[in-house]
Amino acid sequence: GCAFNHESFYANLQEDEALSSSSLALGEPLLWRAIDPALLRRLTPLPAPRLTAPASQDGRVGREVALEAQLRRRLEAHRASLGLATSWHTALESTLGPALYSYELEAQCGATLGAPEFKLAVKRCTPTGHTFRGYPAHFTHARPAAMARHLATAAGAAGVLQCKAPRARLALRLRTFAYPDGVTSAWLLLACSAALE
Repeated sequence: GCAFNHESFYANLQEDEALSSSSLALGEPLLWRAIDPALLRRLTPLPAPRLTAPASQDGRVGREVALEAQLRRRLEAHRASLGLATSWHTALESTLGPALYSYELEAQCGATLGAPEFKLAVKRCTPTGHTFRGYPAHFTHARPAAMARHLATAAGAAGVLQCKAPRARLALRLRTFAYPDGVTSAWLLLACSAALE
């Protein structure tokens, strides 16, 4: 690992480079090796590419609702092709949203937030004698047809999407996150609450 700013560059000499166990005493030569600033000044800087700003977040919620509705219709059609009726669990869907923010945060910086609270909220939405199954999926696009194809073919999603249990109710929640240069991160969570057989 390394640490740097606009003037200095340090190479980490510590055995364990994990931030949680590394000393940040940059002045300690046994832990960090300072690269000669004169050497750094002689390096030819690489051209800095210009990033385009992320798409406006105005209307994000409306786009997510529309995308979720399209995906919901495709999943209903898929279940109908298997001879399965579809009932949606709106209370459970409301509970799934915070988990998607947590998944994105974990992907960005490795931090997990709210897992115990999420489990408790799901437990409260799952009636006695029922079981909860969920399948999270990440995409780098916001195309409902491709998302639905993935859910129809992914082994982990099959147990949720094709649930035949008595009084099975599905839940779907989707969130998109915009980044520079048109990069999109989309998370969805498909879940099922069903009576134990």
